[in-house]
Amino acid sequence: MNRTFSILGQQVVVETDQPEVGERLDDIAVRADDALSSDRTLALRVVQADGFLCILHEGRILAQETDLDAAIRMLHLLINQLVLEPQSEALKLHAAAGTWAGRFFMVTGDRGAGKTTLLLKLMLDGAEMHCDETVLLRDGLLQTFPRKFYIKTGTLACLPRVAAVCAAKHAYPGFYGKQLYFADPTDFGLPWRSRAGRPWAVFHLTPAFDQAPLIKPCAKVEMAKQLMMQTLQLTGDLGRHVAQVCRLVASCKCYSLRVGGLDATAALLKKTLA
Repeated sequence: MNRTFSILGQQVVVETDQPEVGERLDDIAVRADDALSSDRTLALRVVQADGFLCILHEGRILAQETDLDAAIRMLHLLINQLVLEPQSEALKLHAAAGTWAGRFFMVTGDRGAGKTTLLLKLMLDGAEMHCDETVLLRDGLLQTFPRKFYIKTGTLACLPRVAAVCAAKHAYPGFYGKQLYFADPTDFGLPWRSRAGRPWAVFHLTPAFDQAPLIKPCAKVEMAKQLMMQTLQLTGDLGRHVAQVCRLVASCKCYSLRVGGLDATAALLKKTLA
């Protein structure tokens, strides 16, 4: 059995002869519309050997796990890693992105700031959610990376509709001690697409969940500093990367957003975008 899907124009093919693995492949398969084209195929196999579930690529074992949940999570991570390898010239930023009222926007901030939960709330209110974790920056333009969204257990109490969807899904070990669920807009009957372009605005989030939300303009130099702190796997020409970030912030509005109550913060963000 196998699953085939596309990410950033690359065809991903996962094959396995293990029924329990095959049943879980839909948990990590990407169903985003992808306008990019490529002749590259990424092929992986999952087999059982000596009590391990082994993940192979080009005949080489990349990882082996004894636990099914751990194996599926590792397979997901390896797919993302291998898909991103050809994108070495792009700067990878820890950020989410969406579209509201026709305006493409990016949200960044430290882990735990509430990016995924906030964008899920906007999605349920009618926004288009493109990604919740990684964007690629190239020539001043963003390319969203359509990885499955990580729904953490804390989000479920805030968004009952998300909790209802996740109730029918498998829970996987989280990266910081808590469980997570893989989901995407198609689970809610909504479109999901990867998008490229120049954002109308960039928002930097800081959590203050016991306070009222607050939004204010952010100096472009300060936003550039914040974005450089959110880079992933920073390698290569640092000066070129800084120039890319400066080019991005120079062309869009920049805001600092203090995240308070979810409903109030979402309303404030929508008002600003509208």
